[in-house]
Amino acid sequence: MTVLKRCRGIVSGSRPGAMLAVAVVLLALVSLAGCQSMGHSAAWKCTVKRDLPLYGDRNWIAIVDSAYPDQSKAGVTTIVARGGMFSTLQYVLAKIAKAPNIRPVAYTDRELNYVTDGQTPGISAYRQKLAAILAAAGVPHEQRMHINSIDKLNSDGKLFKILIIKTNLTMPYTSVFIHLKCGYWTDADEKALRAAMQQK
Repeated sequence: MTVLKRCRGIVSGSRPGAMLAVAVVLLALVSLAGCQSMGHSAAWKCTVKRDLPLYGDRNWIAIVDSAYPDQSKAGVTTIVARGGMFSTLQYVLAKIAKAPNIRPVAYTDRELNYVTDGQTPGISAYRQKLAAILAAAGVPHEQRMHINSIDKLNSDGKLFKILIIKTNLTMPYTSVFIHLKCGYWTDADEKALRAAMQQK
């Protein structure tokens, strides 16, 4: 018996609440089938579109190079984009920009500053292009050691969902870790609030 036939059987003579539940299940199945029927080039975008509305303050999205490890923490989901770093990053930032509930803060690897063109041809051009993309998108940008970012994802993954998108880039220390924060409450707002609470 197919899922559709089962759903029809449930709906027959059911209360409106049961019918609504069946409709939700069917929509979820259609969405999942749509993602699975796409090629790899589009499936990861479907995942971003599906998951982003669920994300909020303290979630993470990481766009990483092809050697980034598949982390075992239950809250961490890894998908493969099989596309370039810049096109993937720009797509994700554009989707975040349209979401009023979140804003991004980007973290890149401090080690990236010390990789030379002799070691990795084209790395200087990569650094310049990455900085330009983040600046054009108005994304605050900080640096820290690569292992510290991995540890942070492992730690935050205990409580919050994390999405890792692997690209086809083969340059070291090029990952971009995007920390999502509340889109309608700034860090300055939070600082002022805490200061006011201390005074009372």
